Amino acid sequence: SMCFDHYFTLGPSSRKILKKRMGKTINSFYSTSIFKKNNNSLKKKINKNKLKCLVIDFNSVEEKKWYSNGRTFVNWKANFNFYHNIFSLSKQYPNISFLIKSKNYLWVKNNYFKNLVKVLNKQKNIKILNNQKKWTPEYSLKYADFAIARYSSLSDQMLYLNKPVLIFNYDGYPGLIYDFGNKILINNFNQLKNKVSLIENNYFKYNKSLEHVRGELFYYPTKKNSIKHLLIYFDNKLKK
Repeated sequence: SMCFDHYFTLGPSSRKILKKRMGKTINSFYSTSIFKKNNNSLKKKINKNKLKCLVIDFNSVEEKKWYSNGRTFVNWKANFNFYHNIFSLSKQYPNISFLIKSKNYLWVKNNYFKNLVKVLNKQKNIKILNNQKKWTPEYSLKYADFAIARYSSLSDQMLYLNKPVLIFNYDGYPGLIYDFGNKILINNFNQLKNKVSLIENNYFKYNKSLEHVRGELFYYPTKKNSIKHLLIYFDNKLKK
């Protein structure tokens, strides 16, 4: 097991879980934030008649690693079903743009996805963001209005930035580890469709309903938990 002198936590829930699981091996906990969110710019930006949805997937291994692919829940079949759900959704919501942001784009050239990629490329309101120089994680988060995700740090950042996120609860993950609640977790296509309808009909109302979850998950910037404050604190400790 590992021992730490200092450990940074981004929110009350993670702090509570870490104290329970690793409290004896961590000397000091510190609360910090990711970066500042801007609610005013969000209100100016949203066009309820043309929402942009960031689609966040899991990694797909390259085709030659077919054996290891079959031995993990992060596999081609799970991602195929995820993309197919997005395709079905895109036909029902033509006014929403679905932007597929992948950890890598090996799947686009994988024969397993070959026919699906053709279908996705033909759908006018779906775009695969394989120009990674343009579609950086930061730019993608800023550009999109909400996200549909297989759980990742990018989905956490989207939620932190005061934008709605819908997370697929695939085989109980991540719900068995942390219960994000029924406003965020999705267990089937009907739930996904119903939540997207609520976001499309009243974006700000749905987003506001997620504030309690944000309060449990994240610390927002204060003077005490700012990166600058913490750097000064550790700098002073090292000088002693």
